[in-house]
Amino acid sequence: MGSISKRRKRIKNKRSEEEDRINSLPSSLIGHILSFLPIKDAVKTSVLSTKWKYHWTSITNFYFYYRTPFGMRRDNCDQSVKSFINFVYQVLLQSVSDMHKFRLRCENKCDNSHLSQWISIAILRHVREVDISLVNEHVMLPRELWNCNTLVVLKLDGVFALNVPSMVCLPSLKILHLDKIKFSDDDSTERLVSSCPVLEDLALINCFWKNINVLNISALALKSLTIDSDLYDYNTFNYMYKIVFNTPNLQYLKYFDHVVVEGYSMNNIY
Repeated sequence: MGSISKRRKRIKNKRSEEEDRINSLPSSLIGHILSFLPIKDAVKTSVLSTKWKYHWTSITNFYFYYRTPFGMRRDNCDQSVKSFINFVYQVLLQSVSDMHKFRLRCENKCDNSHLSQWISIAILRHVREVDISLVNEHVMLPRELWNCNTLVVLKLDGVFALNVPSMVCLPSLKILHLDKIKFSDDDSTERLVSSCPVLEDLALINCFWKNINVLNISALALKSLTIDSDLYDYNTFNYMYKIVFNTPNLQYLKYFDHVVVEGYSMNNIY
């Protein structure tokens, strides 16, 4: 019995030492570690002890995902959406560190006013990566997004029109991935690309070119370009446009789509 008691004591002491080691880490480092957990699990660590109550507020990566459970009743569904919205606000408003990544996946329609506020909060927190996937057909992204000095990565996925404002400046943006986005006109598309002076990676996946006459890709620092579409409905999509390449530093090009009727201009490529 004595040996069993000693063994238990050693195990207890070892656990205590490991907990002390973790607790002695800087809060910012613990917050970074918690960033790799699902956001709900990171918040749950606040109940471990008084020391852990606020550790989660130092997380730097935020990934929010919502999908209404299959078969849920309408009244329960509304309550579920409301609970998700409140949770997002609670997390964003209580966290204190600069934000590295803000990622949102919503398989139900997301209210524009909430979406705009969440992105604005991320920008105020000097966000570096924004990754948003929505099913909304009408989305109004906040104007601050198009003039965010800290943004390095922007990924948008959804069948909504990209309304780029007249004033755009994304001086740090290196990666821009757009999936199923609808482009409103030639000027907005050209303005977006040309307003990213250090853009290195541009991907246009299954995008809608119905309103485009000239797709002008002018990006002097661009190294990787992907234009990839598996949409083959001639009655829905426009191929009566021209693509202009002004990409002197391009190292990788993937083009998978129909041949555009108006042709290609490659005066300054590679």
